[in-house]
Amino acid sequence: MKFLQIDSFYPAYIQEMYAENPALASAGFSTQVATLLQGGCSLAHNVALMMPKHGYQASFNIPNAANAQAQGLRLAGLALSNPQAAFHETVLRQIDSIKPDILYLSDVLSLNSAFLRRLSWRPRLIIGWHAAPGVEQIDFSAFDVMVSSHAGCREAALRQGAAAVEPFAPGLPRDLADQVKNEPKLYDVIFSGQIGEIHRKRTEHLLTLVRAEALRKAGVSLGLFLVGKGPSELAAYVRPPVWGLEMYRTLRRARIVLNVHVDMAFGAPQNMRIFETLAVGSFLLTDHDGVHTPPFMPDQELGTFTSPDHMIEKILHYLRHTDERETIAQAGQRRCLAEHSMEHRAAWLDDIIQRHLACKTASTSSLGPVSQESSHRRGC
Repeated sequence: MKFLQIDSFYPAYIQEMYAENPALASAGFSTQVATLLQGGCSLAHNVALMMPKHGYQASFNIPNAANAQAQGLRLAGLALSNPQAAFHETVLRQIDSIKPDILYLSDVLSLNSAFLRRLSWRPRLIIGWHAAPGVEQIDFSAFDVMVSSHAGCREAALRQGAAAVEPFAPGLPRDLADQVKNEPKLYDVIFSGQIGEIHRKRTEHLLTLVRAEALRKAGVSLGLFLVGKGPSELAAYVRPPVWGLEMYRTLRRARIVLNVHVDMAFGAPQNMRIFETLAVGSFLLTDHDGVHTPPFMPDQELGTFTSPDHMIEKILHYLRHTDERETIAQAGQRRCLAEHSMEHRAAWLDDIIQRHLACKTASTSSLGPVSQESSHRRGC
């Protein structure tokens, strides 16, 4: 079966990759996409790379890579000046050209149901991924399956018209650990990620971090690799944002990687930074509300805190107790690579695909369609 995954990358990452590789813009479409993939952006989501092991003929596209898309359009004899038109047109043409059996969209904000209704080729199964704010504004009525690591997102997707939902999570290739294992420890504590209007709790914790007199007295080194503009009080510790493999190298360079979840009405401890940090073998210290169950064991595979002041206490504790910290980091890495690898995720997604294809076959051969609720209960 043909499998096509489509995912948008961070614009800053795309710009950096072309700046570092001046000849890339004139390369062929496939070479440009392959190079952007090799840089490691969105690595935790790129399951297409593993799907051939399960018998799929897999392809990948990055629709907001404007240079690559322009090259593809030129090859097709088209020239579109409107970037948004080019964004959608290249995707439409690729789907029509490949005619995938399975279409997996990791950018459902841009490639939503309105876009899917424009397809001239209808894949046997259309799957969408989303696990972030904004799910309540997305029309999922053209999606056969919505997958997410977030139970709240799955519930919202059903309300927004998805035919079925399934739990699914990001993963990382097992060889990532070897790629970064020799990075030196340059920082005591880092945070790498976004900051903005939907990160009020995160901002509060980062302000507590830089204000902490106990950390200054202990000579704790801090690095904030921020995407977005935070309060000026953070400026002395802010470093340029990092993307792709450089982001994983940065995580490895920290004795402690801090995680504070996004502000969501149905928050849960499940963001990608958890998996990314543990996969490279660094110690993760993450917020915990005491209600939701973390995906890894507190105090055994990662560290947790319940408030900004508690975070400072935990940082000082784990910096003073190196052996304890490294034992926890190693245990977290072992479990992450054993249970949350991209190899495991590809097998999981293949199971979802096979079950839902079987359900669609069964529903079309029955006297009537399977209802949304019964389909959801049966995992169809």
